[in-house]
This record gives sequence, C-alpha cells and structure tokens, in this order.
Amino acid sequence: MNRPTSFKPLPTFQYFATGLGLLTAAVMMYPATAEASDRHFNRTYESAVLNPGAMELEPWTTWRAGRDAYFSRFDQRLEFEVGVVENLQTALYWNFKAVTADSSVPDATGMGTTRVRSSAFEFSGISSEWKYKLSDAVADAVGSALYGEVSIGPAEVELEAKVIVDKQIGSLLFAANPVFEFEWGMGELETEKEIKTGVAAGAGYFVKPNMVVGVELEQYNKLEHGELEHSRVSAGPSFAVASDRYWLTLSVLPQILAFKGASPDSHLDLSDGEYVQTRILMGFDL
Repeated sequence: MNRPTSFKPLPTFQYFATGLGLLTAAVMMYPATAEASDRHFNRTYESAVLNPGAMELEPWTTWRAGRDAYFSRFDQRLEFEVGVVENLQTALYWNFKAVTADSSVPDATGMGTTRVRSSAFEFSGISSEWKYKLSDAVADAVGSALYGEVSIGPAEVELEAKVIVDKQIGSLLFAANPVFEFEWGMGELETEKEIKTGVAAGAGYFVKPNMVVGVELEQYNKLEHGELEHSRVSAGPSFAVASDRYWLTLSVLPQILAFKGASPDSHLDLSDGEYVQTRILMGFDL
C-alpha cells in the first residue's frame, strides 16, 4: 500500500521558539510608534475602531497544518476597512483558500485503499464586517464592542457574532471574545447546518509602546444535528509590532487538547482540527 508521508508535528516548545525568532526579526524593522486602532493580538479582537473616514488595507495569511493524514491549508483574506461614524467601522473581505491533502481511494485490486494527494485553490467568497465600540479599554472600567460578520460563498453562507471585552492596565493588555457562528453548507442534495461556538482570549505586555508580546488561546466547539461533535483548545504565542503607517501581528497556535472528537491513539482532534495554525496579519493606513 502506498502511503505518502504525513505531517509530523513539532513539539510545542519549538512552535514557541519559531514565533519568538520571527518576532525578533520583525522588531528590528519597526520604529517605536503606534496608533489606537492597531491590532495587538492576532486572533483576539479589541474594542478600538478606526476614526470616521480613516481606511486600512489588511492582508491575512493563515496556515493550518497536520491531520490524521497529510494536510496543509492556506487561507488568504484581503480586508478593506473604513471608519464610518464615531465608534462604528465596517470592512469588506475577499476570501481564498488553497488545500493540499491526502484522501483514501480504492486501490487497483478493489480490495483495499491507497492514499492519493491532491491540491485545490478556490475563491471562498466575500465577507462584510460591522463593529460598534461601546466603551474604551483605557478610559473606562472595561472596553467593549459588538461585532457581526456575514460571509457568502459559492457553497456556503455563514453568520458570525462576537462580544468583545478588553482592558489595558499600564503595560498589561487583556482581551476576550465569546464567538457564535451559524453556517449553512449548500450541498447537491441537502443543506447542511452547523453551529460553532467558542472563546478567543489574549494577554499581552507592552515591551515598547509599539510592541506587544503575549499569549493567545482559542477554545472551539462544533455542533452538527444538535450534537457536539468536536471540541478542542489551542494556545500559543502572539506578537505585535507597529510603525506610523502599518502594523503586523503573528501567532503560532498548536492544538493542546481535544475534549470531543479526539483521533484514535491521540489526545488531539485531527479529523476536524490541525496540529498547528499560524497566522500573520498586517494593516496599512490608506
């Protein structure tokens, strides 16, 4: 039986070390300035919004790697963000993905299976985001905002809602986002419905006014037909640096533990989730 080599995970400390090395290289490139609207976490949203009329262009790249069989996926998002009125901003995204993965197919004898590796690139759809700031993370007891996003693609529709809370105390920054998603997948025979819930949370320290070193955590749940099918948690380092015209964030999140859906002989969910997710996100003032 022909079995292509599957993805081999690195130990968690090596993911941390990789992120730290990339951060060190990035810090050398950036002067010590920052804006209130800069992102300080990679996956955890904060309450700050753009000023009315301000615009940003934000390219995203997310790499997801490693499942039961070989799996590598790149998600690309290009976001155009604009401040609408005081405390309100909106954004439009173009979404793409490229996947290389192994799948099992019948072998030549018809008695067994063999693995075949294939690749695909596709346009995933467009997304519209709205975010309304309720309170400020520095001036008020706690920062807060409401976030909504709708995504429409060739084969699915997704609604996402977040509650954003954050707080900066001196050089310390904390943020958390309870997340709720409803997804409809349009198949040839029927529409499949999924509900996803979870929490993204981050804690960071301002090493400089323009640099935050922190850690992020994602807890993710997927319900299908009213039953919890997958539940897992990922955690790892998150870094942010900024200049007067652009900013950058980086996170490396290996999967830590699966509460539901763990693969055989593993404590991880490798049928629906991955060994590790890495994301780099940049923002450019227009």
